[in-house]
Amino acid sequence: MYGGVIDADHQRRVQTLAGGVTAHVRRELGLSRFLGSDVKTREDHRHHAVDAIAVALTGTAMVQRLSLAAEAAAALNRRRFAPLDNPWPTFQSDAQHAIDAIIPSFRVELGLRGALHNDSYYSLQRAPDGGTRVVKRVRLDQLSAKDVEQIVDPIAREVVRAALAQRGQTDPSIAFAEPDNHPVHPRASRPIHKVRVKESVKTLAVGHGSGVRHVKPGENHHLPIYGVPDASGVITRWQTGKVISRFEAACRDATAAVPIDHGASAPRLLFDLHKGDILEIDGPSGGRELVRVLQISDGDVQLWPLRAVPRPA
Repeated sequence: MYGGVIDADHQRRVQTLAGGVTAHVRRELGLSRFLGSDVKTREDHRHHAVDAIAVALTGTAMVQRLSLAAEAAAALNRRRFAPLDNPWPTFQSDAQHAIDAIIPSFRVELGLRGALHNDSYYSLQRAPDGGTRVVKRVRLDQLSAKDVEQIVDPIAREVVRAALAQRGQTDPSIAFAEPDNHPVHPRASRPIHKVRVKESVKTLAVGHGSGVRHVKPGENHHLPIYGVPDASGVITRWQTGKVISRFEAACRDATAAVPIDHGASAPRLLFDLHKGDILEIDGPSGGRELVRVLQISDGDVQLWPLRAVPRPA
């Protein structure tokens, strides 16, 4: 903190204080109560503002007040300090008003850093019903109990079931931890080390020609929000578009989600919703509420409340 006067060399000296001193100030003046708690909580990002108030109050005069309060504590049967007076009469209400007016904000990651897709490769096979199913090769020691029922080869599935039952195990990762313990396929007459497992995932193709691989898309990048106009061209409601994955955004395929028809009656792109965005919505209590976007997916947007915002009078 800055303090004192400029010295004879016209330089301002910087004072530093131990963190314990500002902690005493925060506790003795009850600053944590501005966040609705008697103790400091880091879950509410406004605690940085509370710390700033404590630092601003902690100068030479405050240190002296703490020293005097410590000397008077024993006479008042208090463990550390005698009660401290507020810095000014309206300090509590002024500070509470300032804290309540703060809206925590977060840096929203709009870039494309991170994995574009899952590391595993998937295969597309024709299902018995004539459709297409997605399968993935999995080592026996990496199977889950749920995966056993999804093994594609019915003979391998029964062999694995029998081996688990024989060993009194339900966890394949334990039963097949050692390759020497892997069951033998009766037709191939060799140990089963890997099996193909059906998975309910949406995949996308990467590569070209014989190098095409099917992968699971990585994290979603954004959700387009469109305005739907009425017959006169006035937007009367909003609707969501298709969620754009990070892979699609990197390939510039996100424009495919924008309607080709740009006539007066066509939906218009209003904005893109990203993870970390802060929205103001109608809260369940009737007032306005600020929420942060936690996750986005097709048909689902997970929100987390920041704090209630009173409805303007």
